[in-house]
Amino acid sequence: MPSYSFRVGVAGVVVFESAALPIDPLTGVDFTASVVTSPTKLFLNDIQTGLPISDSLEVCVTPVGEDKTNTGLTVGPATDESGDLEVTAAGQVIKVVIENADFPTNFGKGLAAIWLKEGAGDYKLARFSYVDPAKDFITHVMTRPLATVQEFAYSLLASSTADDDLGDRNPEGWNRVRYGPTTGGVDVERIVDEVTIDIDTSTGFPIATARSTTVSFRVAANDILDIVRAGAGNFVRNTHAGVEYEEALQSLATANARVTGVKPFMLIMPINSRGFQEIRLFIGSLTTNQVGFTQNWGKTGLANTSYVFRTAIQDRLLPDQHCEIVFLRRAA
Repeated sequence: MPSYSFRVGVAGVVVFESAALPIDPLTGVDFTASVVTSPTKLFLNDIQTGLPISDSLEVCVTPVGEDKTNTGLTVGPATDESGDLEVTAAGQVIKVVIENADFPTNFGKGLAAIWLKEGAGDYKLARFSYVDPAKDFITHVMTRPLATVQEFAYSLLASSTADDDLGDRNPEGWNRVRYGPTTGGVDVERIVDEVTIDIDTSTGFPIATARSTTVSFRVAANDILDIVRAGAGNFVRNTHAGVEYEEALQSLATANARVTGVKPFMLIMPINSRGFQEIRLFIGSLTTNQVGFTQNWGKTGLANTSYVFRTAIQDRLLPDQHCEIVFLRRAA
């Protein structure tokens, strides 16, 4: 019989840093969308409901990257529409596939957004998805978007027209930079807001509403760039006359903050009992350190650099969306 799956180890931290990596449109890119009538396992455990039964559904896919004009996220032009898909019973999902050989330039440097249309309506953002740059893109639409999610016409999604909510429509990919080595582990704190339901016929009871995640860790590396990453500042490295120079400016004397929009980061989780590791992708968090820290430069200990990444739903695409995406591929 199968054993329990226990995992022991430390999560790796990978931060998506800005880069000049324009993501080409998905216009005309081949993709498949199909209804999976019997997924091996489906477990729905939040306020979203399953896909509507006996309705005409369609999906399309857009690339997601950094909006260099407005900061935050933006989506590029979409694929063609999938054509009609029909869910015939509860517990069915829609599978979306783009083969790796068909990836447009830099698609693997960004994320993807899956859009769902019901009947004669317009498209709503159904979910964000992780893109593995080295493998086929495979994702599943499990639930119907909330009624409060904004609708967009396919003609707009398929175009490159700038929009107040969709951004400048010129997404740029990110370099994935491994932070570390960490020391003392990686802490993931799951936070809830609660309201109390108070009724006259019984005692009141609290119920969770909003949920978010804070990730904190310490890095043993403490060179100049590491300290700038953790403590804010500006850094340059350059070569002159065969000599390499580094400069940094820190401790800006101001009480101002610049809210520049979110960037993704991900945790590479410890190996499971079958030898595989999942990705936990966070897309609604500030990836600039949100705490002060003390470094002790002495002979008996290492001067670590501390990070805290907090949830910040400040991008127009993020409300009423899942901002943590978990992806596990059980294959070599």
